[in-house]
Amino acid sequence: NLPTSVTLSGGNISYIYDATGVKLSKTVSGTTTYYAGNYVYEGSSLKFFNHPEGYVDAENGYKYVYQYKDHLGNVRLSYMDSNNNGSVNSSEILEENNYYPFGLKHKGYNGNIVSHHPFKDYQGQELTEDLGLNVHEWKYRWSDPSIGRFWQVDPLAADYPHNGTYNFSENRVIDGWELEGLEFYPMNSPFYGRSTLPSEEQSKEALSISTDFTPVVGDVKGVIEAFTGSDLITGDDLSMGGRLLGLVFMSELRGVGKGADAISDTAKAVDKASEIGKDVSKLSDDVPVVRGGSNTPDRFDGGSGVFSRLSDKSLDGISVNSKANKSIDALSVGIPHNKIGVTTVGDVRKAGGDVISSPTKNNPNHATMSIPNSKVASELMEIIKNPNK
Repeated sequence: NLPTSVTLSGGNISYIYDATGVKLSKTVSGTTTYYAGNYVYEGSSLKFFNHPEGYVDAENGYKYVYQYKDHLGNVRLSYMDSNNNGSVNSSEILEENNYYPFGLKHKGYNGNIVSHHPFKDYQGQELTEDLGLNVHEWKYRWSDPSIGRFWQVDPLAADYPHNGTYNFSENRVIDGWELEGLEFYPMNSPFYGRSTLPSEEQSKEALSISTDFTPVVGDVKGVIEAFTGSDLITGDDLSMGGRLLGLVFMSELRGVGKGADAISDTAKAVDKASEIGKDVSKLSDDVPVVRGGSNTPDRFDGGSGVFSRLSDKSLDGISVNSKANKSIDALSVGIPHNKIGVTTVGDVRKAGGDVISSPTKNNPNHATMSIPNSKVASELMEIIKNPNK
C-alpha cells in the first residue's frame, strides 16, 4: 500500500521500507534521508530527533525546540530560547501553524518562519513537500490534505463497508484522530485526556510488557514496581497482584543460568510467573471477552504488545476487554471499531489459552489474553456489530 517510487516532472522520490512497512530511507535528487526510530539523518549527519515537548534542532547547534500542540496533537507553535536568557519572546518563535480541517496549512501570513521541520507535524505525521508534493505520510498510506482523502485504498475496508475506501478519518477531524491511515479514533475512547497520541501510548504498553520479560532489565523493573505500585514505563497504577508478580519473576530469574541453557531457563521463569499471575487475577469461565476489529489472524500476530513465548511459541500480551459482571455492551464501550470479536474466558481456556484481568488507570476493563496461535484466536472470535456504534 506504500509507494516505493514517485516520479514527477521535477524528478523522482524513492523509498525503502523494512519487512513490516517501517520507512528506512527516502532519496530525493541524490540526497538520502535515513530514519532510525526518533532519529532522522541526512546522509551521515543527524538532522532531527524529537522529545516529549518538541524536538532538537540540528540547524541551530542542536538546541531544544518546544512546541504547543492542540487537542489532536497538531503542532501549532514552535519556539526556543535562542539567546539562553531563560525567557522566550516573539522573535524566538520559529514557526506558527494554522490548518484547514484535513491538515492543509494556511498560507499568506505568519511569514516570519525562521525554521521549519516537516517531521511530526499534523497529528504527528511527516509532511512531504519534495518536488512540489503536499502529502502526509502515515504508517499505512498517504493523505492529501488539500482534498481530505487518502491516495491508497483503506487496508481495513472490509471492516467498514459504510465508509468510502479513501475517506480520511471518517470525515471527522474535530473529535478524534486518524490512526496511522487505518481508521478514526474517537476522543471519548479510554485514551482521551492523555498527553500522547494512541499509537505512542500503545507503544509504551508494548514496551512495558516486553521489558517485563527481558532478563535482568525486567528483574529490576519488577522490584521497583513492587515498591512504588506503578508501572515503571506507562505510569499506570498496579494491583497488589501485579506488584507481587514483579517479585515472583525476580526470584525465578535468580535461577537462570548462563550460556545455552539461559534462554530455556528464562522461558520457564516467564511461564511460571505467568501461571502465578493467573491465580492472582483469575476470571471465571462465563466472563465475556471482547476485542475490536475483524480479528483475522494477522490482527493478532501484528497486534501492539503481542509477543511469542520462548518456551512454546504461543501468543501472549493480546489486549482485550474482559471483566466479571460486565456485559458485551459494557465491555465494548470506547472500542472505535464498528465490528468486534466476542468469546468467553472458558472458550479461550478450552483452546489452550487464558485471559488475565489487567486493568489500567484509563481502562478498568482491560485484560490480557494468551492463546496457542493466531489462527486459533481468530476462530474463537464471533464477529458481531459493535453495539455502541
